[in-house]
Amino acid sequence: MKPTNRIGLNVLLCLTLFFLLLTTASALTVKIQGGSGAVGSEASLAISVKDAKNLGSMDLVIAYDPEILKVKKVEKGSLVKGLFSSNTEKAGVIAIGIVDSKGINGDGEIAKITFEVLKAGESSLEVANVKAYDVESHVDIQVTAENGVFKAEKAEEASTQTPTPTPTPEEKKSPGFEIGIAVAGLVLALFWRKGGLR
Repeated sequence: MKPTNRIGLNVLLCLTLFFLLLTTASALTVKIQGGSGAVGSEASLAISVKDAKNLGSMDLVIAYDPEILKVKKVEKGSLVKGLFSSNTEKAGVIAIGIVDSKGINGDGEIAKITFEVLKAGESSLEVANVKAYDVESHVDIQVTAENGVFKAEKAEEASTQTPTPTPTPEEKKSPGFEIGIAVAGLVLALFWRKGGLR
């Protein structure tokens, strides 16, 4: 085998191993709390993460039934120290963005949503879409989503106005690793280290 072929094969093998390592970024669980409450009351529900490791940014979309629930406010959770934004303009959808330059690690609350209970019924609280990225490598982190359910009761049927957690009914996996993002992050990192960006 010619030396140039051997070098090319070694480079290809190294790149393959590198991308395999990138695709096995730590798994992360995102959970939205379920609960119950009386019509006319307000209920605050937490969105939390478990096993966060070097979480640099996250884009999250929560879907709910706008006939049963109305968003009053969306607040930053105790685990988030960086930037936090939310968009509730479209009824039935909450978009949340989080960026933390130091990385989020561990378990805890990343957001709290306060709903007004409009009418009796049941609303799923679905993590409709979630993307998470590593703070250092900008690699896509694999995310498992745990959805919740909110049970709205008529005022006379509700024993309390404080929401009670309910078990999560289903799990949903986010799409896997996107190779384009990894390649772009790698090229940017190499360019940056060589002094290309000043």
